Amino acid sequence: MNTSKGSSFKRVIRGGFWIFVNQVIISLLGFAFWVLTSRLAGPECVGVVSTIFALSTLASGAASLGIPTSIQKFLGEALGHRDEAMFRRYLWT
Repeated sequence: MNTSKGSSFKRVIRGGFWIFVNQVIISLLGFAFWVLTSRLAGPECVGVVSTIFALSTLASGAASLGIPTSIQKFLGEALGHRDEAMFRRYLWT
C-alpha cells in the first residue's frame, strides 16, 4: 500500500468515526427530547408530536426521492476517478 492510499484510508476512517459520533449525539438528543416531552406534556401531546414527526419524515423522504444519496454516490465516483469535469457536471446539474 503506498502512502497516498494509506492516507486516504485514514481519512475515510476518521470521517466515518465523526459520522458515527454525530449519529450517537443525535440519537441521545432525540431520546432526551422524548423523555422531556413525555414528562412535561403527557400522553396526548406525545401522540400529537410523534404523529407530526412521522408525517414530516414521510413527506421529506418522498420529496427527496433518494436524490441526496445518488448525489453522494456520483460525486464520490467522480472524485475517486479524479474526473474533475464529471464532478463539476454532477455538482452543477
